[in-house]
Amino acid sequence: MTAMADSTPQAAVEGLRVSGLNTRLRGRPILEALSLPQLSPGSLVGLLGPNGSGKSTLLKSLAGLVPSSCAGLSLAGRDLRALNASDRAEYIRYLPQTLPGDIHLTVIGSMQVALRARRPLDRRDELPAIVNALEELGIAHLANRYLDELSGGQKQLVGLAQAVCREPDVLLLDEPLASLDLNHQHHVMQMLGQLTRERKLLTLIVLHDLNNVLRYCDQALLMRGGKLVGSGAPDAVITEQSLAATFSIRARLETSSQGLPYVLVDGRLPD
Repeated sequence: MTAMADSTPQAAVEGLRVSGLNTRLRGRPILEALSLPQLSPGSLVGLLGPNGSGKSTLLKSLAGLVPSSCAGLSLAGRDLRALNASDRAEYIRYLPQTLPGDIHLTVIGSMQVALRARRPLDRRDELPAIVNALEELGIAHLANRYLDELSGGQKQLVGLAQAVCREPDVLLLDEPLASLDLNHQHHVMQMLGQLTRERKLLTLIVLHDLNNVLRYCDQALLMRGGKLVGSGAPDAVITEQSLAATFSIRARLETSSQGLPYVLVDGRLPD
């Protein structure tokens, strides 16, 4: 085991490093000198915080979609600061909260467009890759449906399939469960965990359901007011004290009959 570890180049395992990130939108500072702990391949990382805490802005900044400055931004030792959004997309795929609703393309057609945008596959490999991604998400039956005929949840699953199909190094997912029913929420989280581990992805996902973070995520990042106020194992970040300070709620961490931790909210704290 030691020999294998020693033979692995450091750059190949160091993952994503972010330090001194600053982002202003419409002249207002959103993120100021934000640094993250090293985020390693094979990790499903939950990004938490109240509305307006800067979670979406952080993802867009990492993807190069909003103007920002950064003292350090590297992935596996590769400096990403000079890369624009199009070039960063070679390594980092960002999935927004909502997808365009007026695109009259079939699901397969939209997947082909996504695949051919950069580093096109051999056409013989293209369809199997698309079908595999759709099957993994349980939406192969939508392959010949048009995007503008789908529900919000179905579109979100198609967007996720597009992102996964491109086999990036990093997935940035902004509330991908928001339009999904309970069955699909758990299906997507299970699938993301499996893909993240098998493909050695780094998946950073904005979630509002703290119980999904506790159950499925390897790490948690807690934000408030554009700053990182907690990081580490989910059950170490999500505590009675942190929930009170960040969300202004009275809450407890309990253990289910199956041994799983979950958050029980008793009420709001007075303003």
